[in-house]
Amino acid sequence: MIKIKELNFFDDYQITVQFELDGDEYIGSLAMGRSKIPTLQINTNNPAILFDERRCISSQIICQEIGSGKHFILHDSSLWRGIIYPEFVTLGAEHHELYDVIEVSLTGISEQCEGWRSYELSQDEFKRDLRVDKFSSDFSFNDNKYRINNTRNVSVDQIGLSAQSIKIQDSFVIKKINSDFSLKEVKDLSQEIRNLFSLVLGGALSIRSIYLSSSLNKTFHSCLIFPCITYKSNPMGSVRQAICDFNNIFRWQLWDAIFNNYFSKESFRDIWCRIVPSLSDKLIGYWEHNILSVVVTLEMYCELISKGHGHKLNTVQFKALKKQLTEVLTNFEKTEELSIDDISLIHDLAGAIKQLKNTSHATLQNKYDFLMERTSLQMRDVIGFSEADFTIIKKLRNSVAHGTMYKTVEEGEITKELEIKDKLLVLLMYFVFNELGFSDIQIAQLFDRTRNEIIMRAGLNEKARDRMTGNAKFITLAGMVNIDGLKYYQPIVIIYDQDGDEYHLDDRLTHKTQNEWHSSGFSDIRDFVKSLISKDLYSNLEYLNKIYLVLQGQEHLFMGAILLTK
Repeated sequence: MIKIKELNFFDDYQITVQFELDGDEYIGSLAMGRSKIPTLQINTNNPAILFDERRCISSQIICQEIGSGKHFILHDSSLWRGIIYPEFVTLGAEHHELYDVIEVSLTGISEQCEGWRSYELSQDEFKRDLRVDKFSSDFSFNDNKYRINNTRNVSVDQIGLSAQSIKIQDSFVIKKINSDFSLKEVKDLSQEIRNLFSLVLGGALSIRSIYLSSSLNKTFHSCLIFPCITYKSNPMGSVRQAICDFNNIFRWQLWDAIFNNYFSKESFRDIWCRIVPSLSDKLIGYWEHNILSVVVTLEMYCELISKGHGHKLNTVQFKALKKQLTEVLTNFEKTEELSIDDISLIHDLAGAIKQLKNTSHATLQNKYDFLMERTSLQMRDVIGFSEADFTIIKKLRNSVAHGTMYKTVEEGEITKELEIKDKLLVLLMYFVFNELGFSDIQIAQLFDRTRNEIIMRAGLNEKARDRMTGNAKFITLAGMVNIDGLKYYQPIVIIYDQDGDEYHLDDRLTHKTQNEWHSSGFSDIRDFVKSLISKDLYSNLEYLNKIYLVLQGQEHLFMGAILLTK
């Protein structure tokens, strides 16, 4: 018999239990598992049980595992044809409704916190720093007040005489202020925490486990399971897969803003939660439907932002216009010889007139244009989601909605459509981070540093990103300059003349850095250049990792440059 210490959303359980129902004792099989609905199959010949057509059971059902005596408590259950379907299952003999603290463990969080750490190993000792930065934030949700903080649990298991396993688990502890949790509240809140960190990290996270406890009585403790979708146990793959790691949030001091914005804005419940499945590599259904789910999310956000901002006709004028249009159709029907099908079409047109909206934002195109006008031009350049891209996804949307066959951009290939989907997903993630409280520059920096697969596949505009983040220096050279033959991946030398405030390309030094440095014996390009110049001639020498030379309105990338200041 496997000893069950906790209820884990990733494990499958098949447990033989005894329990009481309607005053009678029964034996049954309690089954729980990954992304499954918990069930209790009753072993009975009682027809009242076997043929009961769905009956709600208001009281808790306490099940005792045969052999171990461990208690599983079923809550908010219903009975249907010999099977009990509980909404919640808790582990532990205590079934008091006195829990005001929950601890939520999510996949990917510990890996994110530990991914950058190294260790020291010598003949005498093994060293690893286990400290983690802590946060604590208060927020309100559904008229209740909560406090959330992160916590770390470290355990060592002896797996052999000379082998130990160190387990590190980072979780989130949420305390309800001045009240106790209901189980439905625990479910809703834990799923919101999962969605929030899925959006922040840029991966589809799952709930691993949930613990219930009381701040007043430490003997009250339990763990909880309920039907819930699970994705991969290691959703990020590597630490650099995260769009935003915790170090950035601590550095920018954004924890309070993130929690308050997330739980105060209904867009996260109504719209942005729909992005989470798209962050998983688990595709469901046809490829058109996977793209359509992202397009629908865009449409919902366009509706939210544009609502109430479109131009309207005077109400009397609008009603008069609709009346005149209807009269035109009516007169046409009376004066023309029409078939039954013609008349049916005219009636459909009359119905469409009745549905006309008194707004200049009547179509997705209108709403999208309004949204883009409110989006910073710099971020639009970084993401590069073009009008042509929008036209393609709108065409796909209309095709799926009307049940017609969609013709791909490249016949027999969906590469372009999937690339546009990723680019659209990045645009939506920009809106998500913006609503969470990140600035445009911070978001651009996140997109620049991450190796998230969606961001990488989207093919963002590197030059626009460099300009916005300051990763590269843009230098306009004075006069006519010939850069033909220069290798962009070898360093160049730029002279800055402070008196004239002008930049010049030094042809002689550039030739040497591009062609002679690697065989010079100098490992540092700065030392090589110093060996070629007079120290008294220049006041400063600076190495630039990345620059763009601006010549006649064209920007040319070079990976490395020495900037000498006169």
